[in-house]
Amino acid sequence: MPVIYQGHCSSCDYESPTISDGHCGAVIAHDPSKISEYAVHPTDNRIVVLMHPLEQSIIEDHGYTYASATFQGRYLTIKDYFCKSCGHVYETRRLSSANLVFGCLPPLLVAIVVGATIGYIRSSFVDGFFGGMFATFVAWFVIDWLVGIGIRIRYADRNREFRIARVCPRCGSRRAATGGRLPCPQCKQNSMKVKAVGMS
Repeated sequence: MPVIYQGHCSSCDYESPTISDGHCGAVIAHDPSKISEYAVHPTDNRIVVLMHPLEQSIIEDHGYTYASATFQGRYLTIKDYFCKSCGHVYETRRLSSANLVFGCLPPLLVAIVVGATIGYIRSSFVDGFFGGMFATFVAWFVIDWLVGIGIRIRYADRNREFRIARVCPRCGSRRAATGGRLPCPQCKQNSMKVKAVGMS
């Protein structure tokens, strides 16, 4: 479960917006007028936010599956950061691949082949088992990474329209954080402490 962070300044009592340390999924809607009020993005009414733990029901309520949203170039990953230079909270996003868009079968097949090969070569069931497990996670990562690149190439115009780079819009810094002691965006003192305030 993602951890929720918030900054509090000891000098001026400023409290930052809360952010999560995980990525949030979202979908670009075909018809923004049909987005449920509870799921609309706060700054772009064309985006359906898949809020944890209701992601599956939200995406289905709006007529998508993870696979259909991904392959139509409509699935976004969103992540918030604190700027290390000025303490401002900002959002990043880009077209991406939903996790396990092809399901579990391809990574599991890789795990079986790699695990059996390692187990046979080393004459060890344990080595084969852990080698197969490691191969599963690598396969999941590589498949999602390659699909994400392909989607961003195929839907390059949409990616440019919705992408927000990891650059602070207030000061232009590329240094980002999700916790620690940071400058306060209100009083500019280095007195805003960011700490965990909950789980989502």
